[in-house]
Amino acid sequence: MKTFNKNNFSIASLVKREQRRDQVHITDNHTEVTNGHFLVRISSGEMKKEDLPESLAGLKPDETPINTVISCSSAKKIHDAIPVVTHRPILNTAWQGKNSDEAFIEFLATDLESWTPVVARRLEERFPDTDKVLAKEEPQVKIAFNVDYMKRLCEQLARMGIKTTKLNIYGEKEAMEMKAQTDDGQDVTILLMPVKRED
Repeated sequence: MKTFNKNNFSIASLVKREQRRDQVHITDNHTEVTNGHFLVRISSGEMKKEDLPESLAGLKPDETPINTVISCSSAKKIHDAIPVVTHRPILNTAWQGKNSDEAFIEFLATDLESWTPVVARRLEERFPDTDKVLAKEEPQVKIAFNVDYMKRLCEQLARMGIKTTKLNIYGEKEAMEMKAQTDDGQDVTILLMPVKRED
């Protein structure tokens, strides 16, 4: 049985409504969004159907394969329906319900006190074949970095009105270098040290 947590649907916030693709692609293996300039893919979870909480009448899990597109607003509703329960992590997920059909897909979530089904319209738009753009070869350089530091540095660039920056990577143990320029010609150089990789 495929399960999805808040991370799977939080990526909807990355795609702004004014952009052409206000949609989230959901498959058995992942959820993903793209705006044509970036792609974010989050893997799904899996558990035995019999391990799911016993549901109310009419709210049953469905193991039918998933490959559908929903709106970002529907993804946000599913995200908000998923509870945060520290003592039982399975409850921090949603799964497909039996009330799905060709036009709609149902997701079920519960904190055991109440059930929250969310029914989302399946969009007719086709999602791009993102498997074609994902790298098939080993990268030439692998580098790991602190996400919080990178976020703070990029936010600083944005505050200075900078929309693009060059990223230079000299080696997996060398500092990454970002170079940019403000509208009035100030040069900005940022170095970010790598952290130890887990792989």
